[in-house]
Amino acid sequence: MLYRYMRGDSPPGFQAIAGLAKNSGVSLDWIAFGKGPVFVGRHAEAVKVQESFERYRQTIGAGHPETTVKQRFIADYNQGELTVDQVSGVDSLTLETLDRYLRLAKEPETPGDAYVESEQQGARSALDVDLLESVIVSVRETLEARQVKLEAAKEARLVKTAYDYALSHNKTPTPETVLQLFIELILEQ
Repeated sequence: MLYRYMRGDSPPGFQAIAGLAKNSGVSLDWIAFGKGPVFVGRHAEAVKVQESFERYRQTIGAGHPETTVKQRFIADYNQGELTVDQVSGVDSLTLETLDRYLRLAKEPETPGDAYVESEQQGARSALDVDLLESVIVSVRETLEARQVKLEAAKEARLVKTAYDYALSHNKTPTPETVLQLFIELILEQ
């Protein structure tokens, strides 16, 4: 069905669009009208995590390496010992999830903002199809080797997470990394 949409043979129905919006965390209003925040839920959480992290960085003072600040923040956050607010819906953090939240918080909230930012930077970001293909193969081979069957929406979320990992690390994730990302996705739900 998705293939028909991608080829342009038929437009997706409301149920398909609503399902994609729900499973991707993208606002249905943004999909339908191109207005408002792109992300719901996750983006708001990410901004709260970023604000909490920035307040924490200010409380411990300057001069500490970024990695040290992040590790201390994660440890204090996970133990509930922060003087800053815990973020509702975010029970614990790892370095990878903190980095993911910090990246997501920096993403523009509307497509217009994304276009303006990319024009200001002088280039538009493009999907790396070859990298995406290698990530899809890696995810599917890893799942098949362990005889794990996922619903399409869950597999898509895993592929997106693995693709984000591949972009940030400039390499296709190993089967062990795919499993780690899979476990993190399960724990986030």
